[in-house]
Parts: sequence; structure tokens; C-alpha cells
Amino acid sequence: MMQGLILAGGRGSRLAADGVETPKALVEVAGRPQLLHLSQTFVALGCESVTCMVRDDVAVEVPPPLPAVVHTCRTPSSLHTLVAGLAVAPPGPVFCAMVDTGHARGGLESRCIEL
Repeated sequence: MMQGLILAGGRGSRLAADGVETPKALVEVAGRPQLLHLSQTFVALGCESVTCMVRDDVAVEVPPPLPAVVHTCRTPSSLHTLVAGLAVAPPGPVFCAMVDTGHARGGLESRCIEL
């Protein structure tokens, strides 16, 4: 069964430079935090569980019934966050995305179907 892994361990420095103080994982798009939207998308795509890697100074709760677990990290790069996430994700194949991936043009769902 496929596992989901969401990388949201960055500082969101570009958003902060534009005056947005909310961590990127919690920025709302269409009325929901990006992390919640992507977690729901992963479940809809068939992920059995979702591991969310967030920066250690960000308080995040994923509401039930989503099968999501939040782990905190402080890593110097997305690659380091990926390695940390793979270490705590359940075994098996992993579908991984950055927290803001689901809102790119066309959406994550359409890109998965096209593959």
C-alpha cells in the first residue's frame, strides 16, 4: 500500500519577505490550510497513511479521520527533510510532495491521473 509524505519543514522565507507571517504549511488556500488540503488529496489518491514533516516551531494538528501523523524537524534543506521523513514514514512505497505542490496549475490529482 502507498504511503504519503508531505515535506513542510522550510521556513517560508519568501512568504515572510512579502509580509506573510503564517508558516507555509498553514497558509490557507480556498479556506483550508495547505497541509490539510494536501493530506486529504493523498488519502483520495489512495495513500494508506500520510506523514507530515513540519518545522519544529510550527504547531500543526491534523483532524481525524485523516490517517496523518505530524513529525517535527529542523533541517537545512528539502533533501534533508526528505531523508528525515523517509526515516519515520511507514515501510513501503512512498508518494512524496512539497506542501505547496497541490495548488500548482492543474492540481496534484490531475497530474497523477495523467501519469
